[in-house]
This record gives sequence, structure tokens and C-alpha cells, in this order.
Amino acid sequence: MVRERCCADDALAVRLMRRIAVLFALVLLGAAFWPQSARAAWRACNETGYILEMAVATLSELGPISQGWFVVVPGECRAILRAELQADLELFAYARSTDIHGVEGIDFAGDTPFCIDVGDFLIEGAGLCRMRDFNHARFARIAFEGEDWTTYFSEERGYDKERAMVAGRQRLLKRLGYAVGAVDGIEGARTRLALDAFRKEQGIAGEEADLFHAMSAALLARREETGLHVCNRSEHRIWAAVGIGADESGEVESRGWLSARPGDCIVMLPEILEDRAYYLFAEAVDENGFAIRDDENTGVWGGEHFLCVSAIRFAIDRQGECDARNLDQRGFYSVETGGAPRVVEILE
Repeated sequence: MVRERCCADDALAVRLMRRIAVLFALVLLGAAFWPQSARAAWRACNETGYILEMAVATLSELGPISQGWFVVVPGECRAILRAELQADLELFAYARSTDIHGVEGIDFAGDTPFCIDVGDFLIEGAGLCRMRDFNHARFARIAFEGEDWTTYFSEERGYDKERAMVAGRQRLLKRLGYAVGAVDGIEGARTRLALDAFRKEQGIAGEEADLFHAMSAALLARREETGLHVCNRSEHRIWAAVGIGADESGEVESRGWLSARPGDCIVMLPEILEDRAYYLFAEAVDENGFAIRDDENTGVWGGEHFLCVSAIRFAIDRQGECDARNLDQRGFYSVETGGAPRVVEILE
């Protein structure tokens, strides 16, 4: 049994991943006991302290196809593709923490672009994503030998499944305001007291396996009262990006893109706004997905705070020298929060 690294190249990881993360592939050498023409179903195991949503993509005889989202909670192994997989199938995966984690999330990206959407999706073709009303992300190729196809998504701490489950609970309890101490995957007295308090508050009896659902629901219930919301009152679809900073390091993190149709409101940041700076950039696009640029309506909401952006979904925690890092640059405007936990920006 061999554990093989299968992840993005270092440059891409620095550019797109919010936290250091590694994508591992588990190779089980059992070819002598399995037919050579097919493989068993592919499973994804979440050994991080985050709830992950995953998308998969293939390059088959029918062309590129991407599908998502498959939610896998910390410590869970889930069969994503249940049908037997052909030996010559090219499989790619992209995973990210759900937005319930806010700015402290994690991404697993690669270098092969496919289309993705906000909700559940099944998309044929990998090109012209914006023109077809989709976003896109870079997927990592999953390479295996043998027949039992399992991929482990791990973070730098190197949790096993049990500690990942505990760390995931600790992280969400902390976001809910419970005192759990460090997020370390060790269920000490403070974590147990916080879990008991949460169960009592929610009316949950016993060691329910669905605690992650209950915690996520509790956080979502607070969502309308907190965070940075953007409402599109223009006549065109918009794509928006946000900047968050500066923290103790003095750096500003830029994140995007999220899309809003005319009349829609989206949550750019789901957590309570803190005493720090926030920035926003948005641009309108036409029916073909191209940015609108004309004398009467530039279709841009921006300012003089220049931050790095990428053409695909991104989280960039170091600004400056954007061109040298194969990144674009946009001028963001400062969002005035007034110390409020929730701010709504109207773009018209």
C-alpha cells in the first residue's frame, strides 16, 4: 500500500490556496485480484478539519464533463463515483471548504480548468465557462495504480479520520462562539463541555452523527444578520471579488469570483465583519461573458486599492508584483462598515 502525493504545483498552490494543503492519493496494488478493464468506485476521504465540497471531472470519449457538489464532512469517507471506472478514464478533482467556514477556508486545486457552478451542477464541455453563465476552477488530476481508488484530502497538521472529525467540530463550535481552546483534533474537557452545551441548546440527544449538519444550520441561521452582502441592481450579470485586511501581518487577502444576476443578492463574506478593512471590486458582463466597456456605462465598481486577481476562482494572500506572478490587478474600493456586523452594498 503506497501513499502518493497528487497535488498542484508549488506556484499554483501559492497563488490559489488559502491555507497550505496537500492532496494525497492512496494506491492499492491489487491488480492480480481485479479485472484489468475496470476499477472499483472512487471514494474521497476528508482528513481535514473543514467540511469539504468536491467536484469531479472527466475527459472521456464524450468530451469533458464536470459535476458537483459532493459534501464530505471531517473524518468521513464517501463514495463519489459509485459505478465501476474504466481503466483508461481520466479523472480530475477539485475540493474546497464550504463557505460556512468564511475566510479561514481551504482549497485543493490543480492545473486543469473545468467549469463549475454555484449550486449542484453537471456541465458538458470545459471551455467558455463565463459565456455559459458558469465559473471555473483548476482541477487536480487523480493518478492511480491498482483497483481500489481512494483519495485522501489532508491538511498540514496530518490528522487521521478521528482527529479530523474532532477538529471539524472544534472549528465550527469556535465560529458559533463556544470556548473550545485550540483547534487541534483532541477532544479535551473544554471541547466536551462545548459539545454538551451545543447539544443542549439545539435539543440534540446523544452522540448524533449529524452534528456537522446541526452546526452548519446554526451558522446559516446567523448568516442574514452578519457579513458582507452585494445586491446587483444593474441590468447586467456581475462578477465580484473582495479584499480582506489588514491583519497582524499587514497583508490584504483578495478573493473571487462570485456571480450575481440582475436583482440577485449574494454573500461575499458570511462571517461577522470585524474591525479591519474590507474592499470590493465588481464588473458587469454581457451575454457572452465579456466585461462591458463603453463610454456610457463602464460596468465597473472599483477604486484605488489595487489588489491581485486571477481569471479563475482565487484566494491570494500576498499582494504586489501581480504581473510577475502571472496574475491580473484590479482597483478595489473601500467598503465602509461603520462597525456594523452586516453591510449590504448596492451596485446599480
